Amino acid sequence: MATAPFRAGQRKRHSAKAGTVKRSRMHRFWRDQSGGVAMMYAITLPGLIGLAGLGVETGYWYFDKRELQTQADAAALGGAWELAWNRTSHVKPSATNEAVRNGFPNSTLTTIAVTTPPTSGAEAGNANAVEVILTQDYDPLFSGIFRSENITIAARAVATLVASGSACVLALNGTVSDAAETSGSASINAPDCTIAANSTSESAISFSGNGDILFKSAWTHGGIETGNSTAVTLTDGAKTHMWPLKDPYADLNDSAPGGCMPNINIHSGTNNITTSGGIRTVCNNIHVTNGETVDLQPGTYWMKGSSLIAEGGTIKCSTCELGGDGVTFIFTTPNNGNVNQIGTVTINGNATVQLNAPGSGDYKGVLFFQDPDTPTDSNKTANLNGGANTVLNGAIYFPNNEVQWAGNNSLAATCTLIVADTVTFTGSSGLSIDDCASQGVDLAFTQKVALVE
Repeated sequence: MATAPFRAGQRKRHSAKAGTVKRSRMHRFWRDQSGGVAMMYAITLPGLIGLAGLGVETGYWYFDKRELQTQADAAALGGAWELAWNRTSHVKPSATNEAVRNGFPNSTLTTIAVTTPPTSGAEAGNANAVEVILTQDYDPLFSGIFRSENITIAARAVATLVASGSACVLALNGTVSDAAETSGSASINAPDCTIAANSTSESAISFSGNGDILFKSAWTHGGIETGNSTAVTLTDGAKTHMWPLKDPYADLNDSAPGGCMPNINIHSGTNNITTSGGIRTVCNNIHVTNGETVDLQPGTYWMKGSSLIAEGGTIKCSTCELGGDGVTFIFTTPNNGNVNQIGTVTINGNATVQLNAPGSGDYKGVLFFQDPDTPTDSNKTANLNGGANTVLNGAIYFPNNEVQWAGNNSLAATCTLIVADTVTFTGSSGLSIDDCASQGVDLAFTQKVALVE
């Protein structure tokens, strides 16, 4: 059988059909999405894993940052606690110990800086504050894609001593029992202030007798003893075995001017003597008895080997004002330099004594000040046996001797602060510190340790 001859047209038709098939297959190939997701994952998965890892690493840093901050806070509090006890050499060891105790890895990859006073921030220069800065280095993991050096995390904390209460009575003696004491039928009404004693004795503060005692709180380096017949109310409770409080007047100048100004001659036959004010050096006693009145002018009275004694009569400053002009009595060494002759103040119950401390100046807020060079002597005790007409506004400061607060001293005083070696109450008294700020009185403050930055 003969084969049909091949025609060119047939070849052309066959070739066109083949080209159409090839184009159709390529079209389908490019439009085919089967396996595209897998390819996309293959391309993007490494990046997704890296981002996830970086997120985990960042979260790890955040968690460690919080841990580091907790450790810095604990360290700052521990250091400030040592400052409260005046143990400055223990500040850094205590801060370091508290950081480690709370999990800080004290190693070659960490640092701890303890500074007092702080060098930056709101508390910079505050000698009662401790600044702690902790750092910790980490080798980068996924973040190493972007940086090669170590990651450093830091935390900073500052703790300081802040006032937590105000003391109207502070006994400075560091060892004796009954440093601050109420006895007999003493009745004390002091709802806004604290009674404090720096003694280490377990009976540093003694509430004895059969009186009614009301204070806001009690604070002592030692302990508190209460008699069975004494009703004691401490609205904010007691703080025992705490650090001693600072003497608010330890740095006050007690250097008297030389010489003696004209003496104040009380017993001169007249019943009313008005003194000149300003700065006055008094080298004889101001001794007032029944029927006599001394109207003092505002100023500073340097009692050089002399005392202020009221056995009846009246001592006042009629031109003095609360928070304004006032009087300060400074009992200091006489011209012969004999500290044993330093005087004191004595007020008996039938006297009228109404005095305000100055609200400004070098001795603002100070009413009675006994030279710290005064030896401890029962003859140097301040006896304040006032009556209903006794009003003493200001600080009563006898750092080496006792203040005896007896009788029925008036509730009219709006700011009375007693700072003495020891303090004894034997009468019915009211003590208030409501208006001390406006009168310029530097109170003794109880303190607490607190984080401030």
